[in-house]
Amino acid sequence: MTRFPSWPSSNQGNIVGSRLANMISKRFVGLMSGLSLPDQRDASLAELLSTTGDVFNVKSFGAIGDGVADDAVAIGLAITAAAGATVLFTSGTYDTTGNITVPAGVTARFEQGAILNVDATSTITFTGLVEAGRHQVFDDSAGGSFVFSTTREVYAGWWQNWTTDAGIAWSSAIASIATVGGKVKLPAGDAVLITPVDMTDLTSDFYDIEGVNNSTRITVTNTTMGVDCTGSNHITFRDFTLGGSSVTTPKVGFFFARQASGGNGLFQYMYNVITTGNFTKAGIYKYATEECRFFNCYLQNSADAAACLWMTNDNDGTGEDVTSVYTTTATGNQSNSDNQYFGCTFLEQGDGDADNIRLRGVLNAHWFGSFFAAIGSSPRSHIYIDNDGEETSFISFNGFRGETGGTVRYGIFVDGTTTCQNWVFRNGSFDPVTASIFDNSNGKVQELTWENMGEVSASTNNFDMYNLDNAFIHEPGEFNVRGTLASSTVWCTKSTATIGTNSLSTIHYEDEGSVNPAYGLFHDRGDPSSVDFATGDLTQDAAWNDLDLSSIVPAGAKSVLLSVVVTDGTVDARVQFRKDGNSQALSTSVANTQVVNIPNFVNIIVACSTARVIEYKAAAVAFVALDVTVKGWWY
Repeated sequence: MTRFPSWPSSNQGNIVGSRLANMISKRFVGLMSGLSLPDQRDASLAELLSTTGDVFNVKSFGAIGDGVADDAVAIGLAITAAAGATVLFTSGTYDTTGNITVPAGVTARFEQGAILNVDATSTITFTGLVEAGRHQVFDDSAGGSFVFSTTREVYAGWWQNWTTDAGIAWSSAIASIATVGGKVKLPAGDAVLITPVDMTDLTSDFYDIEGVNNSTRITVTNTTMGVDCTGSNHITFRDFTLGGSSVTTPKVGFFFARQASGGNGLFQYMYNVITTGNFTKAGIYKYATEECRFFNCYLQNSADAAACLWMTNDNDGTGEDVTSVYTTTATGNQSNSDNQYFGCTFLEQGDGDADNIRLRGVLNAHWFGSFFAAIGSSPRSHIYIDNDGEETSFISFNGFRGETGGTVRYGIFVDGTTTCQNWVFRNGSFDPVTASIFDNSNGKVQELTWENMGEVSASTNNFDMYNLDNAFIHEPGEFNVRGTLASSTVWCTKSTATIGTNSLSTIHYEDEGSVNPAYGLFHDRGDPSSVDFATGDLTQDAAWNDLDLSSIVPAGAKSVLLSVVVTDGTVDARVQFRKDGNSQALSTSVANTQVVNIPNFVNIIVACSTARVIEYKAAAVAFVALDVTVKGWWY
């Protein structure tokens, strides 16, 4: 753990009395024999007095701290003297040569202005604690390193160049805990990232990268990527923004991949992270990785022909060329196989072949409560699936919304001829598109479920579903379903459904009888003229409160779509929502301020109780504006 400075209680008069003399004579005669220490007569009285029973000032042992003299011997003497106590670095630049170890039981305390330099070939190892504020204390620019031998929390701002090149400081912070794991705290405020962050081949069980409530804003200003996580396991990112410069247009924000040998690349987690700006490939690019959880993230991209999230794979073992993103071609039967879950907002603002998410050869990936929006002049799709030689199977989208602004060509566009299986789209809806809600003109899909997907305006091109085998379509409007395989079968749950031109061998109609025919559909409330709950209607006490929607939402509704607007004079003023009775943090959705006194507009899906009650928790601040409006609901 990291402790911040507090002066210990000590008898400061002992520095000139018998305590220091006794310490020197009894404990360090052997160490000091033969050493010629610098004259201490010019040291300030405050510095001398700081060497007392519990605090040992390195300058009292001969350190100069002028950035020229080699202070390694003096620092070593202070560390030895401070067994079980604290070594103090007052303001100054301390150059060192040779390896130094701060052992267990010794705390290294750095005052403001104290900087420890390590030379090109040396390592300073901390087994004991480090106490420092949120300021620079380390300089490894010569090529040496600072290493922590036990799991702990470190502050990226302790290293040089955070504001001028956050990538260097971030990489140094990670390198310091690479073998033991721990947490890296990122400073608040704006920073540029010129050098890609090196988080490759990390194999410990715990790496947590945490910003300051999204007030940590980092802009990638190189042409390649922001954070390279190739071959690493157990990484969590939370609470910061990573943007792509519109001038340098980097390819990728976060790059996750397995090693070229096929190892690692497991367990990636992301919470309350924002990607924004211009990335020519994607804000997040995942190659052949497994076991990820991305929740409450806002993934935006403004580049043309790009994506917010790009996932690709090599299921057939022929190798997947990722040189367009990175410098090597990854090969060797690397499967993107298990347990990937997303609950995020996606906003694609580019044009051309731009997509919210792009999938190729992806297996076992699932989206829950996601929101897709695309507002370019003519982007391609919300969901693009490339099956050219790679099978994308066992994917599901549940409880989602796709808004188009009337410009998106496809809701789901499937390219390639490879047969895929087990696709589920349930409890969601798409706005009308200019071409087709679902188009798989070239390939075949086995085991497709399209259930409770909302109302679709009647048009023969709303659905172009080809070569379906064992498809279940619940409550379709007007479909254009086509197929050529004799074994193809489609089930439709209402005989009033219109099936367009097709050559399917079998179409089954299964009326639901007494079941409410509106079950599962999204119902647009219309165009409300005013907000439902304004600032004065909501309690702002940082406690969970009930929000009764029964006067707006009819009986039988299972979940609601809310429009939330938050404005405040601080960053990250939050209001959270959850189902009435839930208690886990993962079951909450958040709307928070991103910029001081600038409104943030957030769409949130919340499950409601049978009484149409949800819970909310607003921060105990005087919001400039906190408005909640019900846009619609699902049965």
